[in-house]
Amino acid sequence: MSRIGIISNPHAKLNKRNPQRQKLLSYIAGEEGIWELTESLEALEAAVQNFKSRNVAVIAINGGDGTVSRTITAIIHIYGNQPLPQIALLRGGTINMLADNLGIKGSPEKLLFNLIFSYSQGLHIKTKILNTLNVAGNHGFLFATGLAPRFLSKFYENKTGAFGAIKLVLGLTLSGLFGGAFAGKIVKDEFYQIKVDQYPPLDHTSIGITAGSVRKMPFRIPFFKLVDGDNHFFQIIVIKTRAVHAFIRILKIVFANALKNNPDKISYIGRKLDIICEEPFEYTLDGELYNTPDKDLTLQLGAKIEFLLI
Repeated sequence: MSRIGIISNPHAKLNKRNPQRQKLLSYIAGEEGIWELTESLEALEAAVQNFKSRNVAVIAINGGDGTVSRTITAIIHIYGNQPLPQIALLRGGTINMLADNLGIKGSPEKLLFNLIFSYSQGLHIKTKILNTLNVAGNHGFLFATGLAPRFLSKFYENKTGAFGAIKLVLGLTLSGLFGGAFAGKIVKDEFYQIKVDQYPPLDHTSIGITAGSVRKMPFRIPFFKLVDGDNHFFQIIVIKTRAVHAFIRILKIVFANALKNNPDKISYIGRKLDIICEEPFEYTLDGELYNTPDKDLTLQLGAKIEFLLI
């Protein structure tokens, strides 16, 4: 019985840039691993079903945050009430937000070698448990409406890497500071009603709602400062500033004291978030883009996932 299943997304940007990586990783895995290339969601689900039937103890994921989110979603759905396997992240994406939150560093080759060597030698590997966010049956760790999905949609049009993201942020900021049309397409005021656990409903106009069960956003920005590991809640932040003020207040919005609300943002902790908008809306979960079929959406605290700190 093999103990390690390996999911590799050939469409991930770093894997496309280095087509020989798949062969090298497969060689490193050797007889300890069950190697699966997942070209589609159907192939991903079939791979997870195969791992379940073979009782693998660990599933390693070579792909970006979107691949990680979709793989964990498939694992939760397919395993059901059975114990979930441990997860190892190989940092196969461009930004690797989740791996950064876990302090996992190194190339996919190095991380897989560490994993295979530790298991073959029976060495202890430290772990960390994180809660997922369950958003309409999909599981991830960072959620946002409004500004974030529109920004990502523009970013994905050009299919650039981290440098392209920074360039886009700078262009958006300059456009916003000088009243440009580009910023007006990305940063908009929208009316929402939200309900968090036992708190009274909040009706407000804002540029977006965010939620996270991990502390850091991409580029290691510590946005969700009340979240720390295996909590029994996630943090919700309403970006309450109006679009016209967003660009001159962005540093205050991102880095202000997490324990205090201010005119630009409101923070909650909770286990359930209900969102109602004036019309169906787009949102992002770990960098993947989704559209609501209706005007409302519910987020709940999801399953606990145990990650190997390789």
